[in-house]
Amino acid sequence: MHIEVKEMDMKTKLLKVASLLALVSVLVLTNCNGFGSPLDSQDLEKIDAQIRESITKTFPLPESVDVKTHIAEDLRFSTNLTINEIVMIYRDAYNQKGYAEDASSLVSSESASLNFKKFGEKDVRLDVTKSGTVSDVHIWRVSPSSH
Repeated sequence: MHIEVKEMDMKTKLLKVASLLALVSVLVLTNCNGFGSPLDSQDLEKIDAQIRESITKTFPLPESVDVKTHIAEDLRFSTNLTINEIVMIYRDAYNQKGYAEDASSLVSSESASLNFKKFGEKDVRLDVTKSGTVSDVHIWRVSPSSH
């Protein structure tokens, strides 16, 4: 069996490349208007407020945070607060909610690991690590181990 392969001449290749470049140029110059307008600062503020509202249904949240991920009952963020400030915020918040801090909690100048328990509720775990000038925070809820 013999298959014939046609080679494209140089003129055809150049025409195809020119057509592709023209299409890309049109999309770039029109700012892809078919896909919606870019978000302005008011839109971004509304989105940030909605994200914060969603998170605070599950976890207390300090005022100034940079949310990295929030999936269900697992949150990671960074903040300019110190480890001690974060520990105080969460100890106070969970104490007010009726949680008791587990004896396994550890706090140092470089990191903190806290566990909060409340009968009938999922346990809350908090890990904080110092990363340069910011603190990285991971807080999540887990099924109770034992009460």
